[in-house]
Amino acid sequence: MQLTAKIRMPKLGVSEYAVVESSDPKVWVSPPETTRQGDSLIARAVLSHVDGRSFAVDRNGLRFTVLSRGGAVDIQGCSAG
Repeated sequence: MQLTAKIRMPKLGVSEYAVVESSDPKVWVSPPETTRQGDSLIARAVLSHVDGRSFAVDRNGLRFTVLSRGGAVDIQGCSAG
């Protein structure tokens, strides 16, 4: 499953990286591709179940950490959109 998260936030620094985690230990999250579009940071990752089966994503169980030399931002959960 492809996950695309659009995070509206000011730029933290020259280089920004996102980390995406799931509260479900059986859901593997790939290292995301992180890009910026204006005032939004875009994180694209692939989620897959370790047993190779279908699954539902608990949006409240997603955690996004944005890292930069300028600091870090921790975001718990996300809304539909």
